Amino acid sequence: MQPELVEDLCDQCVDHGTWRLDRDALASRFDPVAFYRALYQTGQLGVEAYGPDNAGELSDLMTVITSEPWDRPLRDAGLLLTHEDRIDLTERLVRAITTAVVLHVPEPETFRAMLHDTRRYDEAVRLYCDTFLPEDAIQKRCVSDYLGVRGVEHDARRAAALGSTATAYLRQLFIRHVVELRSLAAALMEILQTVARHEGYLRARRIDDEQTGTDSNGHSRGESPADRRDAALRVLGIHGRVDPRSVRDAYRRLMRRYHPDVNPDGLEMAKRINNAYAEVLSSLT
Repeated sequence: MQPELVEDLCDQCVDHGTWRLDRDALASRFDPVAFYRALYQTGQLGVEAYGPDNAGELSDLMTVITSEPWDRPLRDAGLLLTHEDRIDLTERLVRAITTAVVLHVPEPETFRAMLHDTRRYDEAVRLYCDTFLPEDAIQKRCVSDYLGVRGVEHDARRAAALGSTATAYLRQLFIRHVVELRSLAAALMEILQTVARHEGYLRARRIDDEQTGTDSNGHSRGESPADRRDAALRVLGIHGRVDPRSVRDAYRRLMRRYHPDVNPDGLEMAKRINNAYAEVLSSLT
């Protein structure tokens, strides 16, 4: 059963770029009583289909039904990520966004036109980011880099499966707000906010300072780049020498503890870690 089902899922990835397994189609392969008992035991009675977003649930279900482990075959095929894989991909995504932001030359006049067209600051920021820093393009570069490091470029089946799995995971990072493009682009957002204030789409900075002391991205007003870097280093727990290797090691060490996939209470801390990592990376560029 393992090789047959795994091969079927990999074939879907090759043909369609992703995979989907309806619950009814999966149920037809087993005794109905055993299948629904396993659904109950794993708490999956409400699951209608399986795909890259919930491959772990499929692994748990199949392990109960067949009494043999399914995580390793799915991982070997590129259909399931380990926790270390997830940390690796999260770090790569933050780094890819930071690089894209650093290389981007701000377009204040274009943003001003977007403000006048949309009449709303948040909508104009979304349009600006979609135009100059599109999430899909950043994800594709991140996945391509990841596949190259994993050495699967010449294995079409595994590359298709792993690419599908990685893409789905990166998309979920944005959906769950584990990674937020705006908060990782603090310097760029400050420029856009200045334009918006000048055009009357945001309140004057003095009023913001009196009421909150922070900008719309949660950064303290009046902080210099050096202040932000020092604060970021404190979040990462880095003292002494700062280089890309030490920063990356500190990031991964913290994310092993606070990544929301293993720590349900770690989301806000994970955001702080991602923002701090982006801030330090920007200062090293």
